[in-house]
Amino acid sequence: MSLIAEFRLTGPGLVLRHARNAVPEVDVNVQHEVGIDPQRPILFFWATPDGDADASALDDFHDAVAADGSVRDATVLDDLGDRRLYRVQIHEHHDTVLYPAYVELGAALVGLYSAASGWKVEMRFPHRDALTDFRAACERNGVSFSLHRLYQGVNENEPKGLTDAQREALRVAMALGYFGVPREAALADVADELDVSTQAASERVRRAVKALVESAV
Repeated sequence: MSLIAEFRLTGPGLVLRHARNAVPEVDVNVQHEVGIDPQRPILFFWATPDGDADASALDDFHDAVAADGSVRDATVLDDLGDRRLYRVQIHEHHDTVLYPAYVELGAALVGLYSAASGWKVEMRFPHRDALTDFRAACERNGVSFSLHRLYQGVNENEPKGLTDAQREALRVAMALGYFGVPREAALADVADELDVSTQAASERVRRAVKALVESAV
């Protein structure tokens, strides 16, 4: 049975490190990683100011991405005012590329979110040995790997049509009282418990609720 691992990656060679350090008040939520060239994958990600920043931070972040030597061809695909969707390609001179390692091990990216000094990652592995091998690949590339949580990728008692990240978001929101009347917790509380940005927590909860409604109504 497959496993979902939640872990943190830190290290000076990780992608977009300059941009994220230059404008830490902008959260980065990677939607897709596409390996047309496995050594130079393409990232699609949302950039969203956190609760303490205004939309002007996005302009600073845009400049920081342009100056970030780990990526090239940065393109804004959508600008919604309060967030932007980017497409970037890993630069040919950037050495720390983990995409080939996890793809060759049969793993799949579930979620990738900006975190202090690195990235918070959710990844599905076909078995525990694949996780062990990926951790070793991180260490060979000078990347620190810190496992936060590990659980089975399939649970027959769980609602259908939800991703593992969405199920976890619903569990946390329910436990904290986010769905209570009156509401006992804010979305920021859910995000803190999940250790993700408020935007990422919001997207998970809304998509999970949408999936449940579509299956029931």
